[in-house]
Amino acid sequence: MNGKLRRGGFSKCAKCAEEEESCPHLELNCGRNEFADKLHEECAVFGVSLINRNDAPIVTYNGLVSLQHRGQEGAGIASIVDGNIDCFKKVGLVGEVFSKKAIVRLPESQVSVGHTRYSTTGANLLCNVQPIRTEYLTGRIATSHNGNVINALSIKNKLKKEGVKFSSTTDSEVISSLI
Repeated sequence: MNGKLRRGGFSKCAKCAEEEESCPHLELNCGRNEFADKLHEECAVFGVSLINRNDAPIVTYNGLVSLQHRGQEGAGIASIVDGNIDCFKKVGLVGEVFSKKAIVRLPESQVSVGHTRYSTTGANLLCNVQPIRTEYLTGRIATSHNGNVINALSIKNKLKKEGVKFSSTTDSEVISSLI
């Protein structure tokens, strides 16, 4: 058996159940596919709510550092401070976005959410870096999302007709606009 050992044994093709070296189909789970052994990661979302501690933004920063491989185009952290949402985000790697000076300036908070960006929709611009802060008549929300909203354009067009304004070109902003 020449197949590579994977979790659960030797890798098999989903179509023919042949071991990877003899499979003609090149399925994603088959080692002959050039993408089979590469990470298929998109974005990272990390959130925390702490009791009796005010270092949620620092905990979130450390979580984003650990998940940096999931998104390397931008990073941000949103925290609740006195009923408001404090959001800091920039284009770049987590270590570039959160310099020592930026880390010291993170607010004290018991609740925060962070995001590293790997774009699947929208350009690599600051307006597309998450978390996305959305204001409502009755409050506000910070949204971090990993994935694709496949019908985002049609939803966005319907919401625009109803007067909803969008500040990014990502599909993720549609989620917070629907809430």
